[in-house]
Amino acid sequence: MKKRILLCTALLAMSCIIFSCKKEKGVNDSATESKVIAITETKEVDTTVAKKNVETKNQIYTDEQISEAEKVASDYYKNFAHKVKDLKFKKIKGKKVMFQIYDETNEATRFIYLKLQNGKWKVVNEGY
Repeated sequence: MKKRILLCTALLAMSCIIFSCKKEKGVNDSATESKVIAITETKEVDTTVAKKNVETKNQIYTDEQISEAEKVASDYYKNFAHKVKDLKFKKIKGKKVMFQIYDETNEATRFIYLKLQNGKWKVVNEGY
């Protein structure tokens, strides 16, 4: 009988210790989670500000060159039959720079690819 009481007391004590440790860990997890969320939110702001730099970090074109390509793409669509808006840098694929536009006439997204040839940007592909 004494052994059973001693065993139950030991199990009860261990349960209390384990429960209290889990409770403390849960509190710490919440604090850590808050820190992680705060850090993530800060990083999101940084990446949206420098999106081109992140996407072109290991690429061969500078931000200035991409801006020049964007101007060439914009000029390409000035004489376009459809109404175009929202020219956006999308990505670099190999040696080509890709931009996305919205064609309001057909209500569709189009893509334009440009490549730097002899120091000038040339449209190498365009379409849906």
